[in-house]
Amino acid sequence: MKSLLVILLTACLLGPCFADQQAESAPAEVSSEAPAKKAKEPTDKTTPTTKSTATKTSSSSKSGTTAAAKTPAKPLHTEAELSGFTSETSDRLQGRISLINTQKERQWWIKTGYGQTKSRTYYSSRTHETTVSTFNLDSEYRSIGKDSYRFISAAAHLRTRSPHSSSYYDNSGYHLVSAGYGKKIMNGTDLEIALAHIAQRRDDTERRLAPVCSLRIKTPLSSAINFDSDIHMMQPGSADYLIDSRSNLTYKLTPAVRLRLTYVLNNILGSQMTKSPDWDKSLRLSLVFTN
Repeated sequence: MKSLLVILLTACLLGPCFADQQAESAPAEVSSEAPAKKAKEPTDKTTPTTKSTATKTSSSSKSGTTAAAKTPAKPLHTEAELSGFTSETSDRLQGRISLINTQKERQWWIKTGYGQTKSRTYYSSRTHETTVSTFNLDSEYRSIGKDSYRFISAAAHLRTRSPHSSSYYDNSGYHLVSAGYGKKIMNGTDLEIALAHIAQRRDDTERRLAPVCSLRIKTPLSSAINFDSDIHMMQPGSADYLIDSRSNLTYKLTPAVRLRLTYVLNNILGSQMTKSPDWDKSLRLSLVFTN
């Protein structure tokens, strides 16, 4: 009995101590879970950084797209023009190449063409054939200011005829080199005044210095139709003046193909190159291929 009483007394004395130890151990478990929750917080804090990186990537891609959209078109423009027809009495073929540089401060172009016309006359016992070849050139370099520009230019319009006949010139036309001043007088219209060295051919070649006045027009009539014209007058006001003009009405069929109606007017010596002054008036339809 004494032993049992001692055991009961010992249990009564040690019970509260065990209870206190269990109560103290409980907060330790809670504190052990708290660091785990704090460990997750840094991953939540990385979200704004990820968003900012995505924003920067998006803005950089947009700026790249904008830069690509603002990339200017190539200043060099090329054209190849071809026209021709054939019939029982004549054949005609014309070709023309144009290189046009459209930079803002400096512009230049080279437009050159060649054509050949064969005419046939039928007699009872034979056929007589005449060939007239034509070469033309229009080139200019401009240094552009605000509303005016300085330029140098070279132009030519030459014809040859075969076979020889005493009623016709074998060679005719002109070529010139000029330098002068141009001014925009209205939207799409330029007026040029220059001093030129002109070589005029009528079998023999006559050379002289002379003033040249030119009018250049280029204007759109609609989204698909453009009109342009170049008119050159050499020695204006004199009895021996020369006029050489070319006017085009161009219709856009596709981005790369156009249909062009061209009217040429000049008093070089006429289409048949007779020895009496005559006006050359010709109208032709051509296809234009452009880049």
